Parts: sequence; structure tokens; C-alpha cells
Amino acid sequence: MGTAVQTWPISELTGREINVLSVWRYVNCYPRAIEIMEGVRSNALRPDVTKLITHRFAGLDSIPSAYDTAGRTRDGDSNVIIKAVVNF
Repeated sequence: MGTAVQTWPISELTGREINVLSVWRYVNCYPRAIEIMEGVRSNALRPDVTKLITHRFAGLDSIPSAYDTAGRTRDGDSNVIIKAVVNF
């Protein structure tokens, strides 16, 4: 549950236009989300959320680069970074 009082970097959040949404997580709350993603994978549902993956990395050795990329808004070619994924 954490502490009752949290400190947030509001200037950083608003400057980067980051929205923070609080959620409560309980056991067995993921089946519907998994069902939706399976439908997307089988093309039974639209949109294809795999298109949100903008940067892919290969192997465990690439994890530091993936984290560095995911922490920025644009890559070295000025392309927008939405989602970075590490494939094994």
C-alpha cells in the first residue's frame, strides 16, 4: 500500500505531459485484459496494439539500452518513442 503521503515530481510530470492514474490491483483482475490481448493477437479485435511498439531490442544484454530508450520521448533520429520491447 505504500505510505499515506507520496511526493511526486509535478514539474517533470506536467512538463512532459505525463498523466498519472491511480489504480487498485487485486488478485484475478487480469483475465479480461489477457482475453482482449489474445483477441488482438488473433486479429479478432481491432486495433492492432502491436503497432504501438516503436522500438525492439534483442536479448538480455540489450535491456539497459531498452530502459534508456523507454525513458525518453524521442530517439536519436527524432522518432517518437511509444513502447520499447526486449525480445528473447
